[in-house]
Amino acid sequence: MKHLEFAFTATDNTQLFAQSWEPIDPANQAPRALICLVHGFGEHSGRYAHVAQMMTDAGFIVSAMDQRGHGRSQGKRGYTPAYSQSLTDIGTFITTSQRRFPNLPTFLYGHSMGGNMVLGYTLFNRPQTLRGVISTSPWLRLTTPPPSSQVTGAKLISKIIPTFTITNEFEPLVLTHDPAVDEAYNSDPHNHGRMSAKLFFGVTENGEKIIQQASDFPLPLLLVHGTADPVTSHAASTEFAASAPKSTTTFKEWPDLYHETHNEPEQKEVIAYTIGWLNGQLNQTANTNKADAPA
Repeated sequence: MKHLEFAFTATDNTQLFAQSWEPIDPANQAPRALICLVHGFGEHSGRYAHVAQMMTDAGFIVSAMDQRGHGRSQGKRGYTPAYSQSLTDIGTFITTSQRRFPNLPTFLYGHSMGGNMVLGYTLFNRPQTLRGVISTSPWLRLTTPPPSSQVTGAKLISKIIPTFTITNEFEPLVLTHDPAVDEAYNSDPHNHGRMSAKLFFGVTENGEKIIQQASDFPLPLLLVHGTADPVTSHAASTEFAASAPKSTTTFKEWPDLYHETHNEPEQKEVIAYTIGWLNGQLNQTANTNKADAPA
């Protein structure tokens, strides 16, 4: 596969890092689609290279951004001025990626905090250029919410010092069953554990709005969650899926898997399922176009 790194400028002039992986096809067949990927809290796009490898092997282009305050993008670690700015960043990222790889069906893929934001972006912005959405282990609610006393204190701090960040309590050891993944996470200099109260409340408050508006989700959706996720709430995803449009929503539960289903020992099966869903969406569209074609 062909790997490229690039940068783009957010609406507030923050420089954001991104990278892409393209299939190399000896038969010169056109890529099947463009996947725009948004990572989770504290991590970065480089942790998805193995996901991109399987997807490029299947004929897809993957373009992934580092969110502001994460990875190699600018911004104070763990801080964003507003949830709406994060959604605007995603929109700019999609547009930038589509300009680099034009005339391809586009799918938006997000994990954890990114999983929340791709749902929020789609619900609140109603994009017209996306074919579908993949949200894995979305942070709609946390499996174990922080004590109310901490929430009250964080709200006060957020009003007085909006940019103040603290170390979060997510332990890398609960992300997967694979010790090698945990070790790599701990030693990765591009990961961090800082979070501002502003970011926390932006994600959690909009997570509730996303659940409440699930019935209005406008695009085909693959929602993925491990049933043993100790970080983000599997129950919240179940609640969302129960209200989302049945004809266009696929809720895939992976029994006993933890937060990063794509990094579990079963990762090849997990990623292959996602690729199968993508192919199904593309094949469905192709069949519809054939049916609509004049005789």
